[in-house]
Amino acid sequence: PFLILPIVTPFMCYLGQLRKLIGLTVAAVITVVSEANPAESITDSKSLAESFTADMALTNDYVFRGISQSDAKPAIQASIGYSRDMGPVAVSLGAWGCNVEFNDGDKASVELDYTLDFCGTVGGEDGLGLSVGGIYYTYPGAANSLNFDFSRRMLARHMM
Repeated sequence: PFLILPIVTPFMCYLGQLRKLIGLTVAAVITVVSEANPAESITDSKSLAESFTADMALTNDYVFRGISQSDAKPAIQASIGYSRDMGPVAVSLGAWGCNVEFNDGDKASVELDYTLDFCGTVGGEDGLGLSVGGIYYTYPGAANSLNFDFSRRMLARHMM
């Protein structure tokens, strides 16, 4: 597996508050990639499928629901994820982070989101698909009195 990371240029150095997040993400990706054994192959058709993902992006602004979360400044976003297909049910876990600027006296400088999702089908492969999951939005460093942290739950159905 290959990992392509963007080149960080000097004009982005003011995003130093994300260095730790990026470092942890890169360390996690390197650990995942280094523990993968390319010589192993799955020959049993009943084996469970699993995958790891990691992404990084540089954006000119982080906008959520039409509102700038980075004060109309560049943002670095990083994510890692894991998913496993366990036959009738698949599970996925993820973490995502980005720098934020709410002009709150720098109490919140990073947003970290955590996701968990279960999905499967009812009525065979051509039946009704169901997904149940949630996301927890956190802002480390922000005072609890600001009530920045929140969660959302999701229940969805779809035809296969």
